[in-house]
Amino acid sequence: MKIGICGTQGTGKSTEAYELCLNYKKKHPDKTVGLFLEAVVHCPLEKDKVATQESELWMFGKQLEHEIYMSTKYDVVICDRTILDAIPYTRLLGYDDCANGMTQIAKAYINTYDDIIFKLCRYNDHCHDDGFRDTDKTYRKQIEDGFIELFSREFGIEISPYCEPQTIKHKDFNLVIK
Repeated sequence: MKIGICGTQGTGKSTEAYELCLNYKKKHPDKTVGLFLEAVVHCPLEKDKVATQESELWMFGKQLEHEIYMSTKYDVVICDRTILDAIPYTRLLGYDDCANGMTQIAKAYINTYDDIIFKLCRYNDHCHDDGFRDTDKTYRKQIEDGFIELFSREFGIEISPYCEPQTIKHKDFNLVIK
């Protein structure tokens, strides 16, 4: 089983990942549970608004690499971020060919998730200046809109940034909007 959590920065993805791990382990003590925290914190290259194409490829590749590895070691994997996360950032930076390539890989890989939790800013505004993440509300909204466009264009899932929390069943995964 694998659960991925996606969304723009400052929506509480890491907190949700920790809580999911703890709660799943309590309910299923016989299962091994692995937590993969976002790769971006280890990226040696520029991030956010000044990221390069190489930065985005590094983050995309590390996400894929670690998810595959962890899936061989644990019964349950909780991922703080998903294979989709680099795509809106890459597209916003104008690296469309790169984002298109990432999208094709993501579409082939998406069925490895049981659930993808998409955290909207509207319900999860936990962004604070930690010296690492960009707190610009306009930038965060652009990234969130990029996710919404990605779900619509590539998976046929229509989401409004004003929708109520819900679960949408896609043929490959459940999308849990929070």
